[in-house]
Amino acid sequence: EILSPTDGIVLKRIRESEAVVQASEPLIDVGDPGQLEVVADLAAAHLANRQYAEARSLAQANMDKAEGAANAPLLVIVGDSHYGEGTSLEKAAAAYASALVADPEQARARRGLVDSLNRVAMSRLEQGDFVAAQAALERAIETEPKSAMSQFNLGLVLVERGKPGAAVKALSVAIELAPAEPRVEHVLARALARSGDTTRAIEHLRNARSMARSRILI
Repeated sequence: EILSPTDGIVLKRIRESEAVVQASEPLIDVGDPGQLEVVADLAAAHLANRQYAEARSLAQANMDKAEGAANAPLLVIVGDSHYGEGTSLEKAAAAYASALVADPEQARARRGLVDSLNRVAMSRLEQGDFVAAQAALERAIETEPKSAMSQFNLGLVLVERGKPGAAVKALSVAIELAPAEPRVEHVLARALARSGDTTRAIEHLRNARSMARSRILI
């Protein structure tokens, strides 16, 4: 049985075998559950085990112990838990957005917010709610203008909304950010065709087919 000190808990068992170990070789990780770094590590372990509710509860229970940027990692964990569950993507986006307010340099929060908004947009697109889909993607692009995924999805939504000119603009940016991507070329060809530019549409359709064949050969 492994016991922890009175002021900490066992976070992880590094070695569980009965083999002989070298002097100073670590066997367990011990920490104070009241420290935010330890809380974040424990919550991350819950996330890794897909124990999303447990991770979220642990993070939320400790938010009053921190202020400002120190709260950002806990908010990211809340966002990750909702994102992992996949049933509350709006709540995930809200948590990531709050983390960015607390710490604008929080890269995980920015990435999580963009990914969540894209998934929300694709869900709205499937439901036929083009306005909500476009709004989510425009917010994602505002958060990270260099997201090729967001630019592509926005172009896709705009094509479906019957706005080929605006779609061409977004898809052109997506191609600049992610060249040699046949799907982007194909949707851009559709947008150009619908806007009446058949010459460029054929050019991009040929590009898409050429890229697809190259991937098959590789």
